[in-house]
Amino acid sequence: MDPNVKRITRVARMRMLFGLAFLAVGLLFLILFLTDLMLADWATPGNVAILVSVLVLLGAILMSVRIGVILDSQRRTITTWWGLLVPFHKTEHPFSQMHYVTLSREERSARKTRYEVFPVRLEGPGTDAITLQEPPDHDKARRLAEEVAKFLHLGIQDRSSGEEVVREAGALDQSLQQRVRRAGRSMPLPAQPPQARAIFNYGGIRAPTTIEIPPAGRSALLQVMFIAGGIVIVTELLIWLKGDLADIDMSMSTLFTFLLVMGISLPLLLRAVILRERLVVSGDELVVTRRDIFGTKTTRLTGAEIEEVEITQAGIYTTSRVVIRSDRGSVELGAALSAEEELQWLRDVLVHVLTATSEDKHDRDPRDYRDLSHAGDEVPLESASSTLVRLFAYAPPVVLALAGAVIWLSGRYQALDLVDSLQAQAPYALVLGAGMLAWAAWLLRGRSSAHRDLLFIAAATLISIVFAFATVGPWLNARLDPGQPTVHAAKVIEKNPRPRGWEWYLYVESWRKGRGRERIDVDPDTFSRARVATDSLVLGIRSGGLGFEWIESYHVQHAGHPATGLVFRGWQLYQAGRLTEAEKVLRQAVQLDPRSFDARRHLDYVLMRAQRWDEIFESWNEFLRLEPGHAGAYLERAGTHRHAGNAEQALRDLERACSLGEAKACQLRERLR
Repeated sequence: MDPNVKRITRVARMRMLFGLAFLAVGLLFLILFLTDLMLADWATPGNVAILVSVLVLLGAILMSVRIGVILDSQRRTITTWWGLLVPFHKTEHPFSQMHYVTLSREERSARKTRYEVFPVRLEGPGTDAITLQEPPDHDKARRLAEEVAKFLHLGIQDRSSGEEVVREAGALDQSLQQRVRRAGRSMPLPAQPPQARAIFNYGGIRAPTTIEIPPAGRSALLQVMFIAGGIVIVTELLIWLKGDLADIDMSMSTLFTFLLVMGISLPLLLRAVILRERLVVSGDELVVTRRDIFGTKTTRLTGAEIEEVEITQAGIYTTSRVVIRSDRGSVELGAALSAEEELQWLRDVLVHVLTATSEDKHDRDPRDYRDLSHAGDEVPLESASSTLVRLFAYAPPVVLALAGAVIWLSGRYQALDLVDSLQAQAPYALVLGAGMLAWAAWLLRGRSSAHRDLLFIAAATLISIVFAFATVGPWLNARLDPGQPTVHAAKVIEKNPRPRGWEWYLYVESWRKGRGRERIDVDPDTFSRARVATDSLVLGIRSGGLGFEWIESYHVQHAGHPATGLVFRGWQLYQAGRLTEAEKVLRQAVQLDPRSFDARRHLDYVLMRAQRWDEIFESWNEFLRLEPGHAGAYLERAGTHRHAGNAEQALRDLERACSLGEAKACQLRERLR
């Protein structure tokens, strides 16, 4: 490898995300097809193969896009390129000693999201700027800028703090102390501004200087978010508890949204109330100790290695603060100080103490400053958490959320009563949440980033458990249920007056004592077919393995069709594998209503298990004598002929069903020809 050449490659992040999306959709289509869950008419093996291949290919191409830069210090050239993993197109740019490596801070927006990046570029007179990388992290961008500048023997122009700081090529490795002393100047000790919040004790020559920054207090925005979330949750629970409030159009989606907001805002609110920073600084060392609800974190920087002390401008989600940087890392201070004047004072004090010599330092009257209450013993700096340990710490809430998403997509298990389900799941949720937090705390114990990680893990745990209330909990309740369903036929008394795409529910008369009505979430087809005051909703209710009742199935029973309940019960028995009982119930349904297509079809399924073809033909022949224009009956009888090996009769019935408007029969007819 040539020591005069340096290569920098970066991934196109947005293209990578789009590529992952295409790849995920392609794999999802493949899984749905292989598991027979894709029932669309176009989903033939050939069409699915083409669709999956196109999506996977597009995803792979987008994920392989790379943008890179090749630096050649001997030839004094920079070559930019793009390609798929390897360079496809190259452009060469010369540079000279007049060029600078620049570091800036920019705000970007993608749709409705705003974010910050710190572009590292090569700029010079008369040439276009060449972007090397755009890291979202300032420390990474700064290290990259210094690495490139040292490799090319160029200076750095740092504009990331809002003011341009120029560092010439020969001074890149110099610390703040070296630069100040080399320039022959010093920073005088500034006077503390009036109404300052920081507690300051100047140590002079003989002792370190200590500064304590008290908590910022409660944020007005966070308080408003917390109160609004609580009001909406209480209102939502009242809606669920009292049927007469049901005309307010709110639902579980509203509840989940505000619990999500509270899950994020509550830890931030508590941290803002408790967070306390303590600085102990001298020319030899800077020690920063932070204490908040998640423990204590101590960071140490050697005074001779500190290169910059500056004030960063407020960002999208951050306030202005003082940043101290060295090659080993950086630390931010003063987030609780809202006054720019006090931040400037803090910055000047730090520069004075870090760079002052014995000739500069003067003892000050301690009465000029307020006393400092000692904040406790310091905790030594620990090594950073490894990626693997952090992955294991974050894994439980992520896995729980993914499990909930899979269950949600595969089908909902509806609890009969929300309050009962919450009461039944609450003990399990408390134990699970405590266990997940204890697991994370044990893994992250003693690590410098533990307080930040635990903050996010606590919010993720709350969000995932709330999501589990509507997904994983009902799924386990259904899976662990050993009992048999109880069938109830309840008259429909009202419909949701303002149905939305995911909320279709019916109000039915309750069969439980002390309850006026029940609210049942149904599919759009059932919602549209149910008629208020005339039809009934036949429900299969089971007791549940976790102790709350759930709805196994439902079906509309139209007025004048008394066999619907028997058909529903027969279908349940068939699904449970109790074929003898299912046949008996379904024959009763056929006898009660000979024109019931569902009863004939379910009886077909039961008899087909035993290959009793003659009885199936007899049933469909009888039905077609009563309903000679029923396309679905011809389609079902064609299927029986096909299973029995009667290809000609099957084709004849398919043609008849196709002529009556059954599209599926037309497709099957073409396949058989």
